[in-house]
Amino acid sequence: MKDQWDAVAAFMEAGGQIVGQENVKYIHLYRWTYLNRVDDELTETCHAITHDDDVEIADGYADMIYAAMTGLLNLAGREKAEAIFQAVVDANSSKVDGSLGPVRRDKNGKILKPAGMATLAATTAAFSHDDTFHKILAIALWWVILVRFTHTNRIRPKQFQEEKE
Repeated sequence: MKDQWDAVAAFMEAGGQIVGQENVKYIHLYRWTYLNRVDDELTETCHAITHDDDVEIADGYADMIYAAMTGLLNLAGREKAEAIFQAVVDANSSKVDGSLGPVRRDKNGKILKPAGMATLAATTAAFSHDDTFHKILAIALWWVILVRFTHTNRIRPKQFQEEKE
């Protein structure tokens, strides 16, 4: 994945975007623009899903990943972004490797954390010495919450909403 992080960082720098914020005090000026880019890609992907367009669905998922990577690179910088992502990969892998108990899934098939697994433990442990990381992590969590809240009801096909009710 290292080459992909380097490629996205190079793309951002070539386009005049900042990789890593020097002054976290002003980070709020940038975070919404990156969230909006992810939001745009999510909306396009949902549109593709409702039209059963596999090519556009695949493109949408890849674009969401790319847009999210630019947001993470902007917030955390190159080195920390890759480390954060690796911590998430490791934490998710531990959900299915059997070391923490049986694999659990919710009714939608999402793989859940094993009972008793601490949320974000691996990520925060990797950066516990850095107060800036905790601010970035808090921003990222609110970002995820806002995206979920914004999209939960307005983009699902009507038949899905009726089934849910």
